[in-house]
Amino acid sequence: MKIYISNILRVSHMSKLKKFGIGTTSVFASLGVYVKLKRDRDEGFRRALRLYSVAGPVVLAYRTTEFRHKYAFLSPKTQEARDKEWSDLDEKYSGVIVDLLNELQGMYTKYGQTGAGLTNTFSPVWIEKLRTLEDGCTPKGREVVERTILEETGKSIDEIFESFDPIPLGSASIGQVHRATLRSDGSEVAVKVQYPEAQRLFRNDMETIRGFFRVFAPEQLIIMDELKRSFEREFDYRMEAKNLKMISGNLERAGLVPSEAVVPLPREELCTRRLLVMDLLRGPKLVDGLRSYIGVLAKKEGITAEEFETRERERIEREGIPERYDGPSANQIAAYLRYMRIRDATANVFVYV
Repeated sequence: MKIYISNILRVSHMSKLKKFGIGTTSVFASLGVYVKLKRDRDEGFRRALRLYSVAGPVVLAYRTTEFRHKYAFLSPKTQEARDKEWSDLDEKYSGVIVDLLNELQGMYTKYGQTGAGLTNTFSPVWIEKLRTLEDGCTPKGREVVERTILEETGKSIDEIFESFDPIPLGSASIGQVHRATLRSDGSEVAVKVQYPEAQRLFRNDMETIRGFFRVFAPEQLIIMDELKRSFEREFDYRMEAKNLKMISGNLERAGLVPSEAVVPLPREELCTRRLLVMDLLRGPKLVDGLRSYIGVLAKKEGITAEEFETRERERIEREGIPERYDGPSANQIAAYLRYMRIRDATANVFVYV
């Protein structure tokens, strides 16, 4: 009887296990089907899934190394060995993350572009990789550009431009810039076109990245909030056109235009929320000009640009960011310069007489 009862219990137990196994398999299968359908139909979900699957393990690798270095029995014995571990992580993962940011584009690329300027936060290996995002994003095809121009102006690309270079001068996170010639007056212009899905993806990506940092890097949330406020303004190119005119006016009143500075002026009749047409100025990118200037300063001191940046980064880490400038305002300086010009002109008149 005991054997019989034991067999019944065993069969009952096996039956429960089989049901549990079938049930569990069904749950995971259903979850897999749901994820696949969600991924195929929801662009934001697909991008979020890609972020977590690629960047999650990378962050965990860094966090694990950070944890081990806190305890002597887990950490390498020498500082040199510890530094090598960090360098190996940078070499292994920086390219992986930058490729991911370039693939996803939108806010992800924007965040990477911002990181390229944080030389006091990221290692030289990371900075070198992140700088490839500054204008190396994959551009959209000509059909996207033509459709956007038609939607924004009500005219085809051939009605507005006599010629339009299909190869962009540069492509960034929310748009790309093309060289073109206006049909109206034959002048060369730069045409900045915003990607159709840029603003929608930006907002979805912001929520995804905030969720990711909330789990893996909560210290980054403050930066994300500031970036969101800053980048929201970039989606209306009419504001950029207005700013170009304002900057040009300020520099002109200060006597710097056109002798020392040139600002590309917008063609306001062709500027809309997602389209900006402005004068084409030839020359290096501003960021390249700044780096060239750093090279000049470094050369005067007999060091390389990399050594100069490293020294300044260490100085900022040691002394902190300088306090807010508390000197005379730009208007006060401009008024003083006007006074000096009037004084000099008056003196010259008296001398001449």
